[in-house]
Amino acid sequence: MKNNYRLLVVMVACLLAACGTMQSIVLSTIPYTTPLAVAASAKTGQTLTSIGTASSFDKVIFKNGENVNRINAVKVISAELKTVLPADFELGQLSSIKIYMVTADESDAVLVASKEKITADAGGTIKLDLNNSSFLDRFIRQPDIKIKMIYTLRSAVTADANLLMVMNFSATPVSAGN
Repeated sequence: MKNNYRLLVVMVACLLAACGTMQSIVLSTIPYTTPLAVAASAKTGQTLTSIGTASSFDKVIFKNGENVNRINAVKVISAELKTVLPADFELGQLSSIKIYMVTADESDAVLVASKEKITADAGGTIKLDLNNSSFLDRFIRQPDIKIKMIYTLRSAVTADANLLMVMNFSATPVSAGN
C-alpha cells in the first residue's frame, strides 16, 4: 500500500511540475549545487578559476529542459559556499570570490554572487553577496548550468579542497498567453 502511495505522489509531482507555477515553486525551494575545487598547487595572490556543473532535482527529473521554458525572470535569492573536503579547510584562506553563471563555451557570463575581503576566520561556510542586476533565464535554460568561481588565495593550501556552491533562485511562471 505504501508503495502505491509513493508512486501516486511521484506521478502527481511530475504532472504538477509541468506547469509554470509548480516549476517556479520547485526552482525557488530546491537548491542548485555545484562542486568546485581549490588546487593545492594554486598560488597565493593570483586570480584563479574553478568551473563546475550545477545540478538540482528538477534538472535530474526533467532532462529535456522543457520545464524551464515555463518560467522567466529568474534571479538568485541566496548563495552560499561550503567546505566539503578536507572538513577543516577554512574558507578564510580565500581573500575574495566571484561566482558567475556561464554558457558551456564561456562566451556569455553574468556575475551572480561575490564576497570581497573574506576574513581569515570565516570558517567552513560563507554567505555570498548577491548580484541581481540581470535575469538568469538564458543560463537556467542551458542543458548544463555552468558555474565559474574566480578567487584569490590569501594563504597556501596544503591539499586539494572540494567546495560546494549552493544557490537558490526565484522565478515567475510564464502566462499561458506567452
